[in-house]
Amino acid sequence: MSPNIIISDALRGTLGPIDFLTAEGTILFTVDGIGLGINGSLVRIDSDDFIFRIGVFDSKVAVQRNNVLITLTPDPLPGPHDRVAVFVMWNYHELTLTCGKKETKVLTPPAAPSAQLLKFAREQNLIPAKEYNSEEEFRSKVHSCLLSIQEKIDQTGSFTPFWDIEYDGHMIKARKPKREPEIHPLIHCILSDQMLLASIEVIPEFKTGVGNLDFLFLASVKRRGNCRFCAEFKHAHSNDIYRGLEIQLPAYMRSAGATYGAYCVLGFKGDWFDEPSAMSLSELEFDLQIRKLRWKDPLRENVRIFMYDLSKPATASTT
Repeated sequence: MSPNIIISDALRGTLGPIDFLTAEGTILFTVDGIGLGINGSLVRIDSDDFIFRIGVFDSKVAVQRNNVLITLTPDPLPGPHDRVAVFVMWNYHELTLTCGKKETKVLTPPAAPSAQLLKFAREQNLIPAKEYNSEEEFRSKVHSCLLSIQEKIDQTGSFTPFWDIEYDGHMIKARKPKREPEIHPLIHCILSDQMLLASIEVIPEFKTGVGNLDFLFLASVKRRGNCRFCAEFKHAHSNDIYRGLEIQLPAYMRSAGATYGAYCVLGFKGDWFDEPSAMSLSELEFDLQIRKLRWKDPLRENVRIFMYDLSKPATASTT
């Protein structure tokens, strides 16, 4: 059958099809007491050999990935207008659901979306656009393009351009992550073609009244004119990793007049590099998401965190 992808209005714009079609992933959304009382589907992705569904039924959050189904009742149960965080995490061997303070985890057989489904999602992301019907539609397109960065790096094995490599003759003597400003042109190259098709202008090192923003994305939205989206990239091992999320990016968004933003974390931890030493990249991502949820700043709902793994792949040569 042809792939069937339905994402509810509650998540559309924030999460797109590509979010659910990775071999490993983490997604975050929130539900309130009213939403928990309304049975319904939030995500439904079906193809011949791959299923991913998320829904709310009888005050429980349910997640299905292929033949594995888990459900969980949030703790504490939120009031009508209170919100509780829901994390869905998966990898090659596990599916985890966290609702507030409760968590359930199950082992799963290896699963991956079919080639047909991946091709369909990629083609949807490359459909040309001239103007967007809403700022949320523009946001969704930017999110899809930012998600594709990891996919392109993994597909081509092009992680080495993100590293400074020191040679002693023909032998590699040392490796260390490139500085953030040196990485920005690489990101620009990866994004340029699909942003061009999407009629999104990419402005690197955009000058704001509070400093230079890494990337400003600009597009035309019906009845709104040009709208702006801010993206800030930061090394996972940076001393400013939390400040960048909680102070810098919101300040850039306000100065640039942008409703939405993305905090893009560049992770190098692996065989070649051991920072941040206190936690894994997945633990750091989870910590950043929790900090974002605790913000008092109203912009917190409009910022999405992206984590990029630029470490040495397990199959790569060590020489």
